[in-house]
Amino acid sequence: MFKFKLDSILSYAQHEEEEVKMRLAVKDGQIAEVESKIQGLISDYNSGLESKAEDLKAGRMKNVPMYSAYFIRLKRAEAFHREEKE
Repeated sequence: MFKFKLDSILSYAQHEEEEVKMRLAVKDGQIAEVESKIQGLISDYNSGLESKAEDLKAGRMKNVPMYSAYFIRLKRAEAFHREEKE
């Protein structure tokens, strides 16, 4: 009787451990996905800065005001994803 109870407790503990490992793996995947989104937004921001600099050098002043709204959108999205990550 004692061996049966011990085996069932051990089996339950192993099952719980497997569940925790699976949930952690899913969470790690979600964190990696958010990190990827953040890196993409940072890359887009840096590319936008380079494009803005090129437009300024070339004298394309019509395009310059549009960058501010674009940069704000990227920063807000980045802040959202960073908050989501935590």
